[in-house]
Amino acid sequence: DVGSDVNGEDLDHVATGFFVSTPILELPGRQFNFFVTAKHVVEGLANRPYCFVVNTKEGGVVTIRPPINVWYTHPTDTHADVAVTMLEMKSSYDIVSIPVGIFLSTELVTTRGVGIGDEVFTVGLFSYVPGRKRNMPIVRYGTIAMLPEEEIYVGSGFTKAHLIEMRSIGGLSGSP
Repeated sequence: DVGSDVNGEDLDHVATGFFVSTPILELPGRQFNFFVTAKHVVEGLANRPYCFVVNTKEGGVVTIRPPINVWYTHPTDTHADVAVTMLEMKSSYDIVSIPVGIFLSTELVTTRGVGIGDEVFTVGLFSYVPGRKRNMPIVRYGTIAMLPEEEIYVGSGFTKAHLIEMRSIGGLSGSP
């Protein structure tokens, strides 16, 4: 922990991320926890000090840093805009970690009929007005405009990507 005396005015809020957990097979009931954000956000933080600002259950925020400054990106698709780092979860944090077991899979897309026109939602931080004593998330909504049938050009190269039509503002990069 960097400290619990930091408030929203003390930091330059640049992006959003979310927490993901996966079970440790050798230790039933235990899990690995990760913080996920956009790769372009992490690249923008290179050689700069950074921390994560997390709401606490008691009120206020705490700043945290990953135990090691190592970010993992997609193992085969260098154009995928995702970066992940390990993070310790404390019971005092007011967050919910998304279990990987509930991620949308190709099978679920088919069996549940997920497709173009379906509504999607994202939760993120309006970085221009993050809150003074608490992170104040916003919710945006949109629709699936295209599902990947082949790779498309995304600025850094070709990748399989879902096209989501949604209004976005500064600070939502890295949102789930």
